[in-house]
This record gives sequence, C-alpha cells and structure tokens, in this order.
Amino acid sequence: MLQELPPELLSSISSYLSLESASALSLTCNHCYWAVLPVIYHDLSITKPEELFALSSRLSKNKLYAERASRYVRSLSIVDHSQRTLARYAVTSVLDHVLSGWELLEQQEEQETMMDEYYPEEETVDNERYSNKNMQKKKHHVQSMATILDNLFPRLVNLTMEFDQIAKGLRFGKRQQDIDVFSPTNTVIRFCGNLKLMNYRPCHPHHLYSLLFPFAKCTQLTLHTRPYLSLCAAIQDSLLMDQDIEALIRLDLKYLERLELAYVDDFLDVQKLCQLVKSLPNLNQLSLEWILPPSLDYYDELGKCLIQLSLYPGPMTRLKSTYSVLFQHHPSPSAHTDTVSPLLSSMRVY
Repeated sequence: MLQELPPELLSSISSYLSLESASALSLTCNHCYWAVLPVIYHDLSITKPEELFALSSRLSKNKLYAERASRYVRSLSIVDHSQRTLARYAVTSVLDHVLSGWELLEQQEEQETMMDEYYPEEETVDNERYSNKNMQKKKHHVQSMATILDNLFPRLVNLTMEFDQIAKGLRFGKRQQDIDVFSPTNTVIRFCGNLKLMNYRPCHPHHLYSLLFPFAKCTQLTLHTRPYLSLCAAIQDSLLMDQDIEALIRLDLKYLERLELAYVDDFLDVQKLCQLVKSLPNLNQLSLEWILPPSLDYYDELGKCLIQLSLYPGPMTRLKSTYSVLFQHHPSPSAHTDTVSPLLSSMRVY
C-alpha cells in the first residue's frame, strides 16, 4: 500500500516523524527508502572535528554513500552536547579567567610547534610505529576541515561549530607577528548559508579569523561567546572585545545579510561596531545581545551611529537572562518612523 503513495507525500510524512520512526519507515520497502532518504540524510551531527575526517575517509571508499551525502546533507553541527561541557564552564566561571583556559590555546600551540620540531614531517612507509605516533601528535589545519566540508557537502546551508571542540581538534597555523596577524593563508569555500560559532573565547582574534575566513561567503553569521553562569563570576570571559570586532572587519564579509553578536557591553568601542557595519555592504539585520542592559548614553551614541548607516533599532527585548536589540536596515528615515519607536523609547524592556 505504501508503494502506491507518491514519494513526495512519504517524504513530507517522514519530516514530522522522529529520526527513529523515519528510519523504520525507510526499511518497509524500497519505494519508502528512496522517499525518506532525504530526510534521514538532512541533518548530520558530530561531536569532534576528527570525526569529520574519519567520515571523509569512509565516504571516499563508498561512492554510493558519498553521492547521497553530497545530494542530501543540508545541516551539520560540530558541538559537544554533554553535561561535561556545562560543568567545565561552571568551574572556569568560578575560578575566574586566570584558570579559565584563556592561555591554554597559546600553550597548546607552543607544545604542538615543539612536537613538529621534534617529530619532523618526513615519514617512511616501513616505519609504521613512527608514522602512527606522528599522526597522533599532529592535527589537521582548519582549512582542511573547510575543504572537506566543501567537497563532501556542497549543498550545505547550515553549519554550527563549537569553538572549544574546533580548537582542541584542529590547528590554526602560526601567528605572523612581524607581518600581519590577519594575513589570509586559506581559501574561501563555496558555503553561502547560515554559520554559527558557539562558545567562542573572547580575545582570540587570530583563531577567530582563521576559523571564519574559509566561510567568508556566508549570508548569516552568529558569533556567541561562552555562557556565563553567574553575575558574581567573571563575566568578562563572555564579552566580545575590540580585537574580536577587528577580526570580523578584516574578514570582509561582503555577502553577509544578518549578523548576531553575543555578548557585548558598554566598553566595546562604538566606532569599531560602526566600522564593522560599514564593511558589510549587504547587511540588513544586526542583533546585539547584552548580559547587562547598556547605559542610556552608550546606547544613544550607538543608535545614532547605526542610524546614520540606515540601521534602526527595534525595542529592547528581555530574554531569559539577557537583553537583545535587533537593528534593521531601512533605506529611508520616513519608512523607519512609521514602524519603529524613537531611539530612547526603544530602550524600554519588553
């Protein structure tokens, strides 16, 4: 009976089912399998970037599955959802940024550099033990991950990455201290969808730039710092800094239409934010999220600066524990006055 139903109807039905139920439906007959296949392959979730390279190796040996992945995968997340992640943030928030791991990325890179010098890149096929040990010591470059994503999933439209997972599993390359820390050494891939970078550690512009550069054609970008668990803890560990904004400016995200930044604060330079907006010619929406509501003077200066760039603020919305404002592009001031309340009135919390 199911074989008589059109595949479009079966695919629509499976989209309302759980993954387990959709998988069971696909096993009933060959007709159902091909109808449900796009739904099963639509979302892909992994916890470590190393798993992406393992997946690439397996797909290279199976052309059928590689073709299906290329055709159907639309969303990919590289996020660790375990409770250990939340517990780690709780510990680091209590112990302040001195013990939070801000310096761990630099220390880790120094150790990897020493390992590269101790274990040279030359390997021989006969020395299998040495080769395996060397592979364990070395990490793939972040550009390699972007290239694999571009090759395996050319129709990808949603990509979510957790900064800590990427930092632990990949290397970002050496800093160019004498030339330009933001000098691009990567290539931009075809990805032009929605990019989310979660749990970012502020004050790491080199890592931020290296990670986002291959995805410079994205149309939506969400940059969210590590969660704060208490106002009594060091919330500065969760606040974007001027150097982070500078990294975004240097990325030249000329295709970006929507940008979400969390968390920001009053000490973030208003002119830096406006300079960022100027570097985004196609930006239509800018969402800013505060842990503590901004002062009237700061918000007034920020609003006036963004209004000059045709970005007008909506009302400030109170979320569960933060405050958010959406600035939207209006080509003419008259169109704005009919739809949005005046600047200081938008500071009212709803």
